Amino acid sequence: MLVTVLSFAAVGCSLTDAVNDFLEDNAAPNTEGTDITQVHGGDYEWDELVMYKLRRPNATLISADFSPAGGATYYFMDMSAGEAAAYIQHIKDMGFTKDAEESENYYKAHNGNTQYVEFEYEMDNIGSIRAGHF
Repeated sequence: MLVTVLSFAAVGCSLTDAVNDFLEDNAAPNTEGTDITQVHGGDYEWDELVMYKLRRPNATLISADFSPAGGATYYFMDMSAGEAAAYIQHIKDMGFTKDAEESENYYKAHNGNTQYVEFEYEMDNIGSIRAGHF
């Protein structure tokens, strides 16, 4: 059991570094006049209303940025490639198919109104889901 715990701790350190790098590279900009609340650490409640009724992803939510203008970005880890593909399909099933930009690890589209969703996944099982207005 000790070996398992120590192995997990060693993997966790490298995963934590990857997550921190991802957060630094992808954090929502806090520009002049924009009040974005950034939350790091802790357990995150998925705000289904803010996220346009998208289901909570099957992943560990590690950070979130909320805009008072009505948007949010959730950052996650521990999502498999299969779950990422399934989540992209879920976004499409929820009506976000207009002007879609898509690759194996990325999807962005709007629903014909002013609401858009952007999903990004990196092969080391981390990524982000952003919802907002354009």
